[in-house]
Amino acid sequence: EYVYMNQYHRDLFDIADDTDIAGKRAADLHSAEVAEKFQQNDKRVYETREQVEIEEVIQTDDGRQYFLTRIVPLFDNGSVYATCGIATNITEQKEYEEKL
Repeated sequence: EYVYMNQYHRDLFDIADDTDIAGKRAADLHSAEVAEKFQQNDKRVYETREQVEIEEVIQTDDGRQYFLTRIVPLFDNGSVYATCGIATNITEQKEYEEKL
């Protein structure tokens, strides 16, 4: 469930500023394809109890966007209670690499 979502994420996925995201799941806010990717990544972090780093491609209204995403487990008394994801848009870098 979401606790916080930054403005870039809202803009990228066309989620209105006044949408209350607290307690919502990825499937409540994203397409089935995107939600499934997010849920699989979170599940992996919960199961391994380790951070993961993933290169992702997301299709948006503006075209294909590339992200380097790091998802880390958050612990309380030794148990994973949540994940925190940080995604960096690497689209320009990928486009440059493709030109080489």
